[in-house]
Amino acid sequence: MKIIKYGALFLSLVSHLALSDDELYRVDLIVFKRLNTQGLESLSQETPSYPSLAQQAIIKPMIVETPAETMLGLEPIESEPLNAHEPTQIFYQLPDSLIQNQANRLSRLADYRVLFHKSWSQPLVANNAPAIIIESEQEGNYHQELQGYIRLNKHRHIGLQVNLWLNRFGQAQPRVLDQGAFFVGESSSTSLALPVKAIYQMAQSTRLKSGQIHYIDHPLFGVLVRFSKQ
Repeated sequence: MKIIKYGALFLSLVSHLALSDDELYRVDLIVFKRLNTQGLESLSQETPSYPSLAQQAIIKPMIVETPAETMLGLEPIESEPLNAHEPTQIFYQLPDSLIQNQANRLSRLADYRVLFHKSWSQPLVANNAPAIIIESEQEGNYHQELQGYIRLNKHRHIGLQVNLWLNRFGQAQPRVLDQGAFFVGESSSTSLALPVKAIYQMAQSTRLKSGQIHYIDHPLFGVLVRFSKQ
């Protein structure tokens, strides 16, 4: 009986150490747009691209209200089935935000609009860090205004790579077979296209300090990010 008892204790300790090596980090992210941007047309750039699907990760909500099930090693419940065309790497959204005050302040200001605000939990790796897809909500059949991804790497310091782009659209037009147009809906009589007038890219890298809010600037939009160990 003692052998079984001590053996169970040893297995429990080994299991605890194994879980401790896979540390989870909390990420809080806001991307906001500046509305007063006259005279900045010269910032237009080429259309960026996403990494391959195998390198991507997405943030999905959970039905459970806290990440306790994940911390205990249990599988979280997805709020919706995984699409076959989505990345297989999933980071689950947290129900609260540690930068909610900043989001509220931006929402009250007339010159800013929040495009993305989510918090999630993820492990960090030194190499081959996944590209976490960041996109604004799609309004109806319209293309997302904000697109792109971020990467978080863990070496001697925590590194953040940001590659986001802001799409500026022109007026809706009759459908034209042009690679520069995104189709926004069809009816029995006519089709309309919403052409991309300009694309503005934010491509920056920075180091992060745990528990601090970091600001990444761009003339047209900005990023607020905070990370900490869970």
